[in-house]
Amino acid sequence: MIKRTDIPAEVVKTIGNKYSKRIDTMVKDVIYSTIATDYDHIYMGVAVSAAIYILRDFLFDSVYESYQIKREFKKARKIIRDLYEHFLDHIDHIEAGFSNIRAEKKMDRHRMVCDFIAGMTDRFALMTYERLFLPQEWQPGYT
Repeated sequence: MIKRTDIPAEVVKTIGNKYSKRIDTMVKDVIYSTIATDYDHIYMGVAVSAAIYILRDFLFDSVYESYQIKREFKKARKIIRDLYEHFLDHIDHIEAGFSNIRAEKKMDRHRMVCDFIAGMTDRFALMTYERLFLPQEWQPGYT
């Protein structure tokens, strides 16, 4: 999405050009600034705090609220919605893993489907979606 050179110069100058360096700078700044207040309150220095707000604004504009990310969120929402509807209609595909809970009537089918999807990794969700909703390659001899 972004290159290291895209990060605003004042941010790089104040807190560093690598992720690990930025974290190190911020943590040390909080420690040293807090010590300087005789532990009266947890504090971050003005320069580091200002750089973080510049970085935050940059990330919101360039990454979090970007058109590309929003487009991907729409795709992800569709995948999750389609999986939810499928498993709600085919609860038997996931019910075995929830049989004890279901038997005790502590979990309704909607919660079961939500928990099942929430437990999926991104890769597993995509593979499941592909298997369920996209045409599969035909195998020789398949009738």
